[in-house]
Amino acid sequence: MRTSIPMFLENLRKSETHQRQLLVVLTALVCVFHVVGIVMTSGLNGRMIQGDAASYFAYLPSIVLDRDLDLRNQFETLRVEPGDPQRPFGGTDTGAANPFPIGPAVLWLPGYLIGLAVDWMLAALGVSTRPVGYGTGAALGTAAWCILLAGLGADVTRRLVQQALGVEYALSSAVMIWLGTPTIYYTLIAPLYSHAIAWCAVSLMIWYAWLAARREPAWRIWAIVGLVSGLVLAIRLQDAPLLLIPVALLVVSTRSAPSGRENVRSYVAWTLGTVVGLLPQALTSLWLNGSLLPVSDAPLSIPTLSNLTAVLLSTGYQGWVSWTPIVLPSLLGLIVLTRRTDTWQVRVIAVAGLAAIVVMVAIDVMHPFGAGAAYGGRRYVSAAPVLTLGVGAILALPVGRSSPRWKLVLPALMLWNLWLLTSYERLTVFHGVYPTLREAARYAVGLGAP
Repeated sequence: MRTSIPMFLENLRKSETHQRQLLVVLTALVCVFHVVGIVMTSGLNGRMIQGDAASYFAYLPSIVLDRDLDLRNQFETLRVEPGDPQRPFGGTDTGAANPFPIGPAVLWLPGYLIGLAVDWMLAALGVSTRPVGYGTGAALGTAAWCILLAGLGADVTRRLVQQALGVEYALSSAVMIWLGTPTIYYTLIAPLYSHAIAWCAVSLMIWYAWLAARREPAWRIWAIVGLVSGLVLAIRLQDAPLLLIPVALLVVSTRSAPSGRENVRSYVAWTLGTVVGLLPQALTSLWLNGSLLPVSDAPLSIPTLSNLTAVLLSTGYQGWVSWTPIVLPSLLGLIVLTRRTDTWQVRVIAVAGLAAIVVMVAIDVMHPFGAGAAYGGRRYVSAAPVLTLGVGAILALPVGRSSPRWKLVLPALMLWNLWLLTSYERLTVFHGVYPTLREAARYAVGLGAP
């Protein structure tokens, strides 16, 4: 046993096969814990789809069962809010308005269809009292499928770090960002929000852009990059700044390409692919809301230092850095990559990734996306692939006298996030409190429930 454990750890550090297998096991565990947790807290016939998840989920029974986009009966059945079955979004001539995007539902469709078959079986056995398409099978099938896609995002992110920095840093970086940020909350606890599926889409977008930037000719791959870029927008329009990464790779790669015709093909392929990927959301939004994009009419705030402090360091429901302190060494690692890497594609991803994060923070400062009870900096979950590269860069720094010691800060921050999440969920489930960071941290260190 003493020799097998070090051997296993060494294989895990150097073997891509072992790393992929561990991610499969981790994804399966997340899926099992989610299913068991939901059944234990909600019961087989309880409301498993709550909050904003209902607005994302409503598209599925509407398209599959009703074959339309009239969401009034979906909101009535889901009964997310008391009173108006159309939710607070109002109604239109074509049904209930829904500013939430259809992109997640498009990618969840296979899981929903599997869950729908389970719903029919449970209804035939007299086990389920929920309407078919809204019951246990549909909810858990869709959630499980989303978790599997999140596992795909984790593996693609791992492969990106492996190609950029080496296989020995790939798995540990991916796992630390998955478990050390709100990403774990939106895969384990709330997979039916848009965040986990956005992580998967962004990781694929960056991965294919990386491949396209390394090949010549590459216009066919840029068409795939464009298609995934459009899906990224169709899942979360707020993630538009992350498109800076494929755009930067496209611009830099074509500058050194010998063929002008090939460059034009690459730009056209990416643009058309993006339009096609965004088309389901654009048509849905036009039908339901009267506009091609679900743009909020909420007024923008004037950027202030207090708003910036709230977005980054609040102990309430915002506070990206205060909720997720592992992002600080990650951002430092991205800065290191802009200067120390010999691979220009990695340098471009690091620079464009930092720029995208700055823009995301600026938008967050001016727009109240972070309002309301939630676990941590949820709008930055989509940046997980970029943050993983940053953690990998820190792990890859040359080993010095103090290096091994201070690098232990990274797993310590990951473990803190897991313990904070446990405390958050205990307050939610057993005390009926959606805690702020201050309340969850106080409970985590044993100071009692608020």
